[in-house]
Amino acid sequence: MSSQPDHGAQVRRRAPLDAAARPPGRRPGRRGRLAAVALVVLVAGLAVLAQHSRLERRLRSGDLVVVPAGEAWTGNLYAAARLVRVEGRVDGDLVAVGGDVDVSGEVTGDVMAIGGTVEISGRVDGDARLVGGRVLIHGSVGEDVTAAGGQLHVATSARVGDDLAFASAHSTMDGQVLGDVLGATVHYARSGMIAGTEGVTTGGEEAHLSLSERTLRAAVRLASILGVAAILLWLLPGVVTGSAAALRRRPLTSTAAGVFGLTGAVMVAMALLLVMVLVGMGLGLLGLERVVAGIVFAGIIVLVGSGFLLFLASAFAASAVTGLAIGRFALRSDTQERLPAALALGTLVVVVLSALPEVGCWLAVVAACAGVGGVLLDLARRRSARRAAAR
Repeated sequence: MSSQPDHGAQVRRRAPLDAAARPPGRRPGRRGRLAAVALVVLVAGLAVLAQHSRLERRLRSGDLVVVPAGEAWTGNLYAAARLVRVEGRVDGDLVAVGGDVDVSGEVTGDVMAIGGTVEISGRVDGDARLVGGRVLIHGSVGEDVTAAGGQLHVATSARVGDDLAFASAHSTMDGQVLGDVLGATVHYARSGMIAGTEGVTTGGEEAHLSLSERTLRAAVRLASILGVAAILLWLLPGVVTGSAAALRRRPLTSTAAGVFGLTGAVMVAMALLLVMVLVGMGLGLLGLERVVAGIVFAGIIVLVGSGFLLFLASAFAASAVTGLAIGRFALRSDTQERLPAALALGTLVVVVLSALPEVGCWLAVVAACAGVGGVLLDLARRRSARRAAAR
């Protein structure tokens, strides 16, 4: 008789100790992630060290990295410094990270540059991928230009041999573009020549689009969102429906959470850029130039991959969540049988509103923020539920 209460008491004493020693869903997962990160860093470091003989002569870092006028650098150049300046010639690609990156000479390959100010006043024979607070193009680029920053200025003397794609707050296009121009900006001014088509979203209105072009783009966007939604409902049905339910219950809170979430993602990306620059400069000063290339490439891969995932999440997945919430509200039904109809109806509403002149861009941003916020609220609810169940 007495052994049963003792046994029960013993079980009750062990449960809190086990829970305190290893909270379910937290420490094991965290240790696993840390181990995975450590493994990736180790493998990346070994790979960089293994390529020492090939990269040693191509890396330059420190306070200043300059290719003087009249001199030529043979092969690719990887540079990380406060100031990276090419006044002479680089016979290969240029990958540069710095406070300022200035190409006034010639690069026969591609240019990939990240800096506070990135300026192309010379000649680039290949593509140019430019990210900076200010991106200035005064010279010529033989192929495509992709630019992102606070300010983009394509001067009258500039010439782009193929397409120009950009995302910036303030954009001026006074040069010559032999391909298409695609971009998103708040303020846009153009006096230059564009040989191809122009599709620029500026201040909420996409310029120079006819009604038929707007209708076609809206149809493509509708099909894309529904396609992404179908994949998500197949892979993560609970997350999609739960996020839509959270958005319906707390629309204003969801929108605010989405704004903070997207803003935080942008700030994290900017912080990664800054860290990449500082680490590259520090390693260069310590004489570890051979490691800089690995950091630069790893950082670029992380930023590009994260940016692509963020774009998919905000432009398609978040719109699908918002559309499902609107559709279920309109149909007054949360049943599984009417989920496809609710998704199609709500997504159609989101796409139509996003295609409106003047205000469509801002409505699309609101829809994306609301959807992202719904996901964040649902994830927070699930985490709280797991914690409560673990107690």
